[in-house]
Amino acid sequence: MSHNLQQCLQGRRSIAVALLFSAFISAVPLNGNVLMASQPSGRMETGSLPVTAGNLAPAPYELRLERVPKGRQRMVLAARLERNGGLIHLPIAWRVRHVDALSGKAGEIIFSQNAPRAELLVPAGEYEVDIVYGYRHVRQRLKVLRGQKVHAIFNLNVGGVRALPEVASLGLVRNVRARQRIFALSGAAQGRLVATWDEPGRILRLASGEYRIESRFLPGNAMTRTHVRVKPGILSTIRIAAQAGMARIETGGGGKCRWALSSIGNAWRHEGAGTQTVILAPGKYVLHARCEARRSDYRFEIRAGQRKIFYPGRAILAK
Repeated sequence: MSHNLQQCLQGRRSIAVALLFSAFISAVPLNGNVLMASQPSGRMETGSLPVTAGNLAPAPYELRLERVPKGRQRMVLAARLERNGGLIHLPIAWRVRHVDALSGKAGEIIFSQNAPRAELLVPAGEYEVDIVYGYRHVRQRLKVLRGQKVHAIFNLNVGGVRALPEVASLGLVRNVRARQRIFALSGAAQGRLVATWDEPGRILRLASGEYRIESRFLPGNAMTRTHVRVKPGILSTIRIAAQAGMARIETGGGGKCRWALSSIGNAWRHEGAGTQTVILAPGKYVLHARCEARRSDYRFEIRAGQRKIFYPGRAILAK
């Protein structure tokens, strides 16, 4: 091939590439940058994270590409709760690993930060990004070419839920806590326990979908179950009223008093010492108490919304 012919062919290739790039830029202009909307594809992967089990699933994302001097490649990472929402301003856990070009496997973490937005200088190559926000977990691979700055904005499809358990007709009861568990009923984590917590009023950030919340009052055997639908960008507050009653054992502060409370008809049993409040499901119970040499035994029935107070060795007072 002559030198002139080779130059001509190279020139045609350059013109063709330039025309294609120009057409792409003109199709999606954004202040001289390129904006691309991407849906989950075969390049999106999920994997295990060393945190509580949650929704490990890919998320839609947007890319905006900028030209930068070669050797100054960067990744800028941010996220939204839902597609049309603003950027998240609370801390997000970002973890980035370099992907080996030959094996296709991700190596050690090269970047780790808890912040609403992450920016890092990287060599050209492929990277695996882990995103953890509340109980929403995403793993995504991104490529960075030479002379390119990649802005990635992830749509996490996250909503919030806050469960406020109480006892029907009694409201909140002092010195009693509710242990709550939430299970996924849809999505990648379907059928799995997502979280367990005791703190009242805690807000859980979850992938949108269907969930079941279970609340058990401690000490006690009263338990409630309720379904909730989490919607992207929306915080839902749910009041969960347990159909239960309250039994209070008053020992006058005497630490030497010990007692055992059992359900008649099943194997539930709770032992304690001193004064304590117990939340009970409707049913029949027996209380055995011993304060030094004095022994007291009670058989009783409790209904939803009912209070019973016991003084070992004395009569029952019911409200």
